[in-house]
Amino acid sequence: MRRLVSSAVLAVLLSFCAILGQAQYSGYPGGYHPRIRSEEQTSAEQRRLVSAYCRADFDGARLNAGGEARFKDLLSFRLSPELSSFAVVSRFDLPGDAPKPNVTITYHMLGRWESSMGYQRVSDPEETVFHIVQRDGELRIDSVEPSEPRVSVRAALEYLRGQLSDAKEETRRAMLDAAIKELTALQRTGNEPNAATSQR
Repeated sequence: MRRLVSSAVLAVLLSFCAILGQAQYSGYPGGYHPRIRSEEQTSAEQRRLVSAYCRADFDGARLNAGGEARFKDLLSFRLSPELSSFAVVSRFDLPGDAPKPNVTITYHMLGRWESSMGYQRVSDPEETVFHIVQRDGELRIDSVEPSEPRVSVRAALEYLRGQLSDAKEETRRAMLDAAIKELTALQRTGNEPNAATSQR
């Protein structure tokens, strides 16, 4: 009799554990609880976060009013609204590494705009480091260094043309006009990239 009771209790406990396990993991994309990720899932989520940030930045989201909305679900902090410089890039390379707190992206540079100096060509690749943290079970980008926007030729031209239409001071107008001419020439020669991302 005792054996029968013990077997029945054990069966009930096993059934309860199975139901609890199923409830814990059901309803989440990819079949995993947000607090419990495999190394492969963490790496994929990190790549998704960083890729989405770089894509939005490349499209010029940070140069436009309201563009910060594209970063809302990617960051654990608010981007600074101040804009004194931005880099013009042809593309960025995403690493295929195992998950780690810092993800390094290589940008292929074309030039840099600074409000006090105008546009200057830059040819050497530059790196940006994204620090990833987990908050309330979700991965988020916690910091970006350096933090200046890195945009496409098209996005840079759109921004600079808007600035030129509002500029009154002759020196500033001359800097903006020179930058627009150089970037327009780059666009016309077909050197503007068609793809924003590539994998190493």
